[in-house]
Amino acid sequence: MKKIVFIFLAMVGSLYACVCAGDIISGFTSSKTHIVTTINQATTEIESGLIPALEKNIEDIKKQNEELKKLLVAYMQNAEQKREISFLLESITKIQ
Repeated sequence: MKKIVFIFLAMVGSLYACVCAGDIISGFTSSKTHIVTTINQATTEIESGLIPALEKNIEDIKKQNEELKKLLVAYMQNAEQKREISFLLESITKIQ
């Protein structure tokens, strides 16, 4: 008798597990779909929006750096000319 009750409980447990398996698979599938969709949206946004914007910013910064180099050269030339003028004025002052 105990064996029959035990077998009956085991069968009921198996049937319940089979019912739960479908729910588990369904839940996993919907979760997987949601995660994949979220990752694909993020990847698309990065590839279509952020990467081109970063590349444009990099190019803009390179152009700004080139202009700053030109400006620095101009300032250095100006400073050198002022030193030469100062030297010449000091020489003239000493001569007089």
